[in-house]
Amino acid sequence: TRLATTGAKSNENSHPFVRGDIIGSHNGFVTNYREIDNTVSVDSEVIFDLLNKEKDYTKVFSKLEGTFAVTWFDKKTPESLFIVLYKNKDFYIADIPELSSVFYCSNLLPLEYMIESSVGFKKDRKMWTPEENKVYRINEKTKILAFLFFIHKKNVKIKEIIKKTHCTIPS
Repeated sequence: TRLATTGAKSNENSHPFVRGDIIGSHNGFVTNYREIDNTVSVDSEVIFDLLNKEKDYTKVFSKLEGTFAVTWFDKKTPESLFIVLYKNKDFYIADIPELSSVFYCSNLLPLEYMIESSVGFKKDRKMWTPEENKVYRINEKTKILAFLFFIHKKNVKIKEIIKKTHCTIPS
């Protein structure tokens, strides 16, 4: 789903975005998306366009300004889910061994409700939020003991917002 913050509400502007080998979704704002590509209608598009063109996510995220939680798959490695957060702490992941699945959501309540209604409540259920400025790669093929996912974390540098403010102080 998508809360439209830029661009028209349409099927073309809805998640997931597909750009070449990249399939992804984005929660947040890319404030400099017009500087990167002024032909796009939605800020999220620049993320997945860049991921498809650059092939190196460390370079991609160094170009972006804003706040976001980004998830994506690369068709070349379809068994892996990539996740990165920047100034966006509303993101939760749950490993559900009973369903051999990982679920994620930007709001905890619907995630808990969906899990409880599907497999019941468990006090020791594993839910977590990724650290910011790190790209996580969750790979289903490298499960450990069928309960844990092997997670690769790699730090990324996000472009800092440069505030351009000019003000006149009255005398």
